Amino acid sequence: MRVVVYFQSGKVSEFNTETFCAAEPFSSEGGPNVATEFSLRLDRIADDGLVLQVFWYSAAIDSDTAYTPEPEVGGREVAHAMREPGRNVRLLSRAEIEEIAKVEVDGQMVLWRQGEDLVNATRFRNAELLCYSDAVQVSLNARLVGVWEYLQRAYPASSDEELADRIGYPLRAVRRAQAEERAQGAEGELGAEGGDAGAADDGIGALEAFLGAWEGEER
Repeated sequence: MRVVVYFQSGKVSEFNTETFCAAEPFSSEGGPNVATEFSLRLDRIADDGLVLQVFWYSAAIDSDTAYTPEPEVGGREVAHAMREPGRNVRLLSRAEIEEIAKVEVDGQMVLWRQGEDLVNATRFRNAELLCYSDAVQVSLNARLVGVWEYLQRAYPASSDEELADRIGYPLRAVRRAQAEERAQGAEGELGAEGGDAGAADDGIGALEAFLGAWEGEER
């Protein structure tokens, strides 16, 4: 993992978990490490500063080892690699947080400054992906609603649960997307201006054509 912090002063700090790092930093703490987990705790940044939590998974077998029957090996029990506490690495103190301009993880921006506040890029992008449509892109919610309405017409005998399972969406997530799309409430206004509604229609039309071909293959 590469964590790059850009400061308002122009300073750039990179924290790298690979370069010049020990291959087995926890080898003396209870057995071979088969996986390492890095958690950048952006959710605690206001209270703790920027902290990278490290956990490791030990392949050692002891009295605390859990087992699970595994059908793929004839029902024999397979040992779990146990999650072990590693270290908390404080990358930035609470005082240094005030100087952040943005933070990137493996080239992806995860935090940026908007005036006096820090914005969680993951949450914002998720909301944008779900809800925002313009003349170029159609939101996932709008696409889901289009697919859902098409499937209801194509398979009128199917229950909502069956349709949801068909597209891999939990029914509760479908209902939430429908409610969020209804809350937009601006389709008519945008459509009158030649923007969003036309783009959504184009996107849904393309999806209907694709699903129609898919239905034909199934038959």
